[in-house]
Order: sequence, then C-alpha cells, then structure tokens
Amino acid sequence: MAVVFLVCVAGDASEHPRIHSVSGRARARLLRREREPAAREDEGPSGPGLGEISPSVKRGIMSRGEVQFVDCHVHFGREHLEDFTGSFEENRLCGAWNIIGAGRAEGDELVMLVRESDALTGGAVASFFWPDWREIADETFPARCADRMERLYEVGIVGLKVWKDMGLGLRDAAGELVMLDDERLNPIWEKMVELKMILVAHVADPAPFWLPLDESNPAYRTLKAHPEWHFGKSGLPTREELYAARNRLHRRFPELVIVNCHCGGYAESLGQLCDWMDEMPNFFASIGRSHVAADDPDRERLMREHADRLLFETDLGMH
Repeated sequence: MAVVFLVCVAGDASEHPRIHSVSGRARARLLRREREPAAREDEGPSGPGLGEISPSVKRGIMSRGEVQFVDCHVHFGREHLEDFTGSFEENRLCGAWNIIGAGRAEGDELVMLVRESDALTGGAVASFFWPDWREIADETFPARCADRMERLYEVGIVGLKVWKDMGLGLRDAAGELVMLDDERLNPIWEKMVELKMILVAHVADPAPFWLPLDESNPAYRTLKAHPEWHFGKSGLPTREELYAARNRLHRRFPELVIVNCHCGGYAESLGQLCDWMDEMPNFFASIGRSHVAADDPDRERLMREHADRLLFETDLGMH
C-alpha cells in the first residue's frame, strides 16, 4: 500500500517507484500533532520535518485502497465540508491540507470548521489559517498574530499561509512594501517554530507576470483577465528580490518548515529549485502535474534527491 503526497510527473510507477511510494520517513510528515518530533529510524540529513501522522489518519490510510493521495493545498469552508470530504474515495484522497482564507472563517466559525473537519474525517484534514495580512500596517499586528497562533494551535490549526501580496501589495504605516523577511514579523515565525507549525508560502509568480503586458507575453490572456497580477511596474520588487527575501527567512529560521507552493514559484527551472532545496533543509515544495515540463532536464534530479520534501497540490477552491 502506498500513500502519495508527491505528484507523478515522469512516467508510470514501474519507471519511477519513488515518485509513487512514499517512504516511512516521508509518510510521517503528513500532519503535525505533537510539539516534540517523533524519532525516525531512517533519519536523513539534519533538518525539520512535517511531524508525525496522527493515529486516526494512519488507520484510514491502511484501510483504504492501494494508492491514496494527500492534497496539500485546498480551500473550503464549512458550507462545502461534506461535499469535499465526500469526494475523498472518488478522488483517491486519504487526507488534505485546508488553507482557510482570510475573512472566510473567523473566531467561532473558524473553530467550528476545524472541529467539524476533525469529526467528519477522523483527523484526515489538517487546517491552516490565512491571516488578514492587511493588518500589517498596525505595528502591534505581529505580536497579536503570534498570540493568536498560540490559541489557534490549541484548537487544531497546524500552520498559516502567506500569499504573493507579501512584498507586492502589503504596506506598513509609512506606505512601504513589507517583504517576507521583514524583521518586524519575527514574533510570528518565532511562535511558529516554538509550536512546530508549518508555513505555506506563495511567493512571487511566473516570470511572464513581470514581462511587458502585450500579446507577445505568454501570460497575456491571464493578465488581461487579472491586471492586478502584472508586476512589471515601477516601484515593485523583481521576482529575484522576492525569492531572495524568502530564502533569507529560510536561513534565519532553519527550524521553520516552509512549504513553497506552486513548485516553489520556479517551475521553469527545476535545477534552481533543486539548488535551493540542496542548500536549505527546511525548503519544501508543493507541486501539481502541470507545473513540471516533461522535458525538463532536472526532473529526475528533483525526484531522486528531494522526493521526501515534495508535496502534491491542486489548489482546489470551493467558495
């Protein structure tokens, strides 16, 4: 029986079994439920992991079909909980990470969503919180957010999400853009390290989002529909500056697990993604099948060297 939270991008299971069959070490990284990490017999290079799988999830995994998937990037609220979890069997899912968007669930509503998810799935859904980062202009926000993470942890939240507006839209009280490695945010990351929570980060976007907005741009149709996603404007940081800020955060907090969604934001160069993962043991990436080109020369290297830090995602939203 295999539990897959890696995406198949390079042929069938007979050709690339490690893509399909997750090792015991990797399987232990589905959900974080304990403050102290579980010991692993096949401990590899030093660095943080994603925690120990909960017993209820383990029972569900072992009792289901031969291959099951964990979708590590979905968005749904209470009104869609039964619809989503009811599709587990059809879609061969045994678990999911639900990233609860800012404003979609607050206070008691958020607590109810977490508790109902646990009750309905036996703990197979891990809940992540997406704070309203627009509050960042308030200098008290980092301390308040850190305090809130402590309370949310107690009700079952396992991590939080930052989106691409970090560095591209969020501004402090002086009107300056706030980058991911801004030291004023340190109280949040310190609290997450203390609680062994996971940060899911959507940093930057594909390279065409910085190219001139004309018909020669490969993303022209997307950017015409979403002009707010075009970042090739004066006063905004480059992709490279955004990734540099993210990587500085990785290095500053080596015990903070950061799952960089959408192929780490660098699907066009798996070699660069591998280099980052080589350097930073706390660099994880979630990937959908469409993110990886079949002819990328570094796809074999990515799967061979970093399979235990790749997660499967769909970014499915039910709103």
